[in-house]
Amino acid sequence: MGVDIETATAIPAGIGELSNRFTDGNPQGGTPPTQLNAKFFNAVADEINYAIYTFLATYGLLPLDPDINSQLSLALTRALRYRRNHESGTTDAFTLQTQDSLSGTPLDWKAWEQTGHKAAAAAGTHTLCAITPPNNSRGYATIRGTAVKVGALATYHSVTVDVSWHKTGGAVVIDHYANNYQDGAGGATWTPVNSSGALAVEVSVPGVLANANIFTHMQMVNVTTA
Repeated sequence: MGVDIETATAIPAGIGELSNRFTDGNPQGGTPPTQLNAKFFNAVADEINYAIYTFLATYGLLPLDPDINSQLSLALTRALRYRRNHESGTTDAFTLQTQDSLSGTPLDWKAWEQTGHKAAAAAGTHTLCAITPPNNSRGYATIRGTAVKVGALATYHSVTVDVSWHKTGGAVVIDHYANNYQDGAGGATWTPVNSSGALAVEVSVPGVLANANIFTHMQMVNVTTA
């Protein structure tokens, strides 16, 4: 359904406008500010959540999470990638697959993507994601992390870590990784590590970011087996 403002204080839609308009009002001129009702807010939430659910939750990528404010952007990115791949005849972005090197059984791409969140993270090291690839495999991974601390010392810090790895002898070996900091020094760091045969992410939270919300998203791509 569409979203419109239906209260009596809304400004009627003009030519070329699809919905009624908001106004701050003008007390001196006798124009009241626009009032909103529950129906409007519910409609906005439903429109956004259905877009997220269709392209994320349906494919097991992410649940609807009120603490992650980038899900709509990710959903739109997935949708555009899906259409581009469909029109060009390339591999569907929703079916990234490899297969077990011994049995040949296909391994669902969902196994290569994971999201973690830790609220009010204490200073120190936290492990939020761990993906276990098959033995004798190799590939790449992208790790995205965000640390958000609100209050008197409001801090926002985000990072992208690009990783190349291979797994042999039951252990994941990190061949190379590079950090791309968006806002300079002083923030949390996301480091790829081997953890019992899984590619894991260790997040180091400095004291200045203690009690921040820490978000981590890791996706493996181009996973191949020997």
